[in-house]
Amino acid sequence: VDQAARLHKALLLTRAGFFDQARDELKPFVQRGIRDPVLIAGIGLNALEMPLLPQQLAAERRDLVEMAGKTAYAWIAGDSQQTEAGFRSLLSAYPSAPGVHYLYATYLLVSNTDAMNGELQRELEVNPGNAKARAVMALRLTLAGDAAAALPFAKRAVADSPESGLAQYAYGVALTETGALSDAIEHLQAAASVDPANLGYHTALATAYSEAGRYEDAYRERQASIKLARGSRGPG
Repeated sequence: VDQAARLHKALLLTRAGFFDQARDELKPFVQRGIRDPVLIAGIGLNALEMPLLPQQLAAERRDLVEMAGKTAYAWIAGDSQQTEAGFRSLLSAYPSAPGVHYLYATYLLVSNTDAMNGELQRELEVNPGNAKARAVMALRLTLAGDAAAALPFAKRAVADSPESGLAQYAYGVALTETGALSDAIEHLQAAASVDPANLGYHTALATAYSEAGRYEDAYRERQASIKLARGSRGPG
């Protein structure tokens, strides 16, 4: 009963658009080796960021979601061979499906950043409204030292999805780097408001406050960052 309730919670979180929180709820099922068609569908919907329940999925999209679910399942399980094979099949079968290239880009984040940038570009070609892809592209450009080029990506991401903490964060970071501190603080505050448990958002906000000479605010955010960092390590 508890397991069924947890799965139902994860599916509802995906349906509501809380994809990151839902992903955290889905991971333990994979780690226990549980395989179930509803679970696979739920993981696929989450991976493609489709705010639906499995029973709401149209017949013509079931194969796409199942392939994405099996690929994401292998990724969570740490099976790199099956994950890479799954992505090859998914990209070959559905090269124009929204979310597929972004999902692959997130997989490439650690292993191949050059290829990741290409996948982000392809995602935006087939799915121009993907705010997360634009936000990640903005962050990549900012990290590469080109915050001015990052600004249009981040601004569009916020315009398309103002409720996205990642979009607000990306815009705030790019604005900080270009010296627009007042606007940067506004967007970083919005990011921290959307996801108050995100350490990176508070750290970036502390930096912006400090550069703006708001030292008391910067101290408060650093203290919040320390508290979050300690909590993420767990007891001891």
